[in-house]
Formats: sequence, structure tokens, C-alpha cells
Amino acid sequence: MKKTIIIGIAFWLAGLSPAFGADNWPVPEEYNVMDNPVEFNNQNVRAGRDIYDKNCKSCHGDPGNYNALPLVPPPPDAASEIMQANSDGQLYYKITIGRGAMPQFETTLGSDDIWRAITYIRRFDPRNEGKLVEEALRKGKIYALVGNYNSTIDIVAEEELTDNNIPLSNTTIFVRAKKTFGNLLVGSITTDENGRASYAIPQDMKVKSDGQVDFILSLNDDFETVTFSVSGVQVKQPDSNVELPRVLWSTNDRTQIWLLFTYFAALIGGWTVIGYVILQIYKLFRLGRNNKP
Repeated sequence: MKKTIIIGIAFWLAGLSPAFGADNWPVPEEYNVMDNPVEFNNQNVRAGRDIYDKNCKSCHGDPGNYNALPLVPPPPDAASEIMQANSDGQLYYKITIGRGAMPQFETTLGSDDIWRAITYIRRFDPRNEGKLVEEALRKGKIYALVGNYNSTIDIVAEEELTDNNIPLSNTTIFVRAKKTFGNLLVGSITTDENGRASYAIPQDMKVKSDGQVDFILSLNDDFETVTFSVSGVQVKQPDSNVELPRVLWSTNDRTQIWLLFTYFAALIGGWTVIGYVILQIYKLFRLGRNNKP
């Protein structure tokens, strides 16, 4: 009876598996022979990357980095043999229908978007190596100002060409907040046909005691590295109740009890050693005086 239960649980877990492997996820025959109607080119790969980043990356991770969400079993990497072993039609079926921990994208993504996401996944298929013509990185510029009442960041993005600059239309701008240990992505926004966008600053952001945030704006990796800093944005009113000490443990009431104990133990130990050394020196001195002829 116990063995039967264990086997049943194993099959149940297998049914929840988000893996894309063909062996444990059967696909209707009509999908097995389906071809991707989206042309394999740089434009479609870029579009597919944006779709993948918004809908797939949170679980499957960055392709080739094998940093998927630690589920059991883990979602396969887009560049892995498990993923690439699927035909285009099999990928389309699994992304569309979903199963277990794998969401169903039939209601959230159009057919064209799913095919473009598959086009991006196919970029990591070794069989497609060399098929894409490497494009030179574009040059872009970002300008920004804080809007009324510090509620928005108004952005203008341009592409630098040889003769002049033109607006960067329909381009994603990434917004990050500067933190002590790196920059945290807090959102993104797409520019309009004039290269303009207005990012609404979340009012529930966690900020420092002074209520300010330093924002960093950037373009995607189709462009040479370019950032624009918007510093000292007053998102909230300063918290006057927060008193920041000049040092980490300025008074005893701010210090953990084990730190106080360790400090005094080290202090006593240090003085004990010093006293012992002085005592031994005194004994040697006395011994020398007693041995004088």
C-alpha cells in the first residue's frame, strides 16, 4: 500500500512538471509538424527577446546562464538540449496550453507573439549559429526631468546618427533605483513616436529616511551602453522620527547584548594578559636581585 502511494505521488509530481522535454509532455500530432511562420531575422529575434523577458525570464532565467527559478523540477534553460529538442510546433503547443507550473499563455499572448518568442529561443539552437548577421550597436541618448510634484520622470530618447539625431520611437527605457549594493530594476516604459515617455514613480517605493531616490535610466542591449541619472528625487517626505547614529553602535542601548559581552570579555582578557606579562617581568626582576653576590 505504501509503495502504491509513493508511486502515485511520483506520477502526480511528474504531471506538475514544467519541463519542456518531449518524453514527459506528449503533444498532439498536428503540432509536431507545424513550422514557425515568423522569419528568423534580427528584428523578430529582438521582438521575441522582449516577449521572453516579460513573460518567461522570471522562471526560465537568462538563456545560457542556467539560472532558472529553483522549482522542482527546475524550468529548462532556453539554450538547453531539453528545450531545443522540441520542434517549433511542440514549443508553440506547450507555451500556448501550459501544464502544471507552466502557465497557459493562450489568453495573454497572441499567436504572433508566441512565434516570436520561439524565434528568440531558436537563437540559442546550435543549428542556427551564423544565420543571423551581426548588427553594429546603435548609439542612443537619454534625457530626463522630474515631473510635477515629483510624481513622474519625463524622458526623451534619441538615436545618434551620422548627420543628426532622431527620436527613438517604440523603444524600451529601463528604470532602476540606485541601491547600496547595486541598481534595482523598478520598471520600464516604452517611448511614443516622438521618442518621449513619462514614467510614473511608484508611491509605495522603499526609500531612505530622507525620502529620496536616485534613478538610473538605460536602453536595451541593442545600443551602446548609455545611462542617465536622475538624482535626489523626493519620493516621500523625510522621516523625522528616524535618528541615524554617526557610528554603527554609538550607545549601549543600540548594541546587541552578545556584542557587549564579547567586547568586555576581550577587554578583560587583554588586561589579564598585560597584567600577567608585568607580573612575570617583576618576578624576573626580583629573582635577579636575590641572586646578586
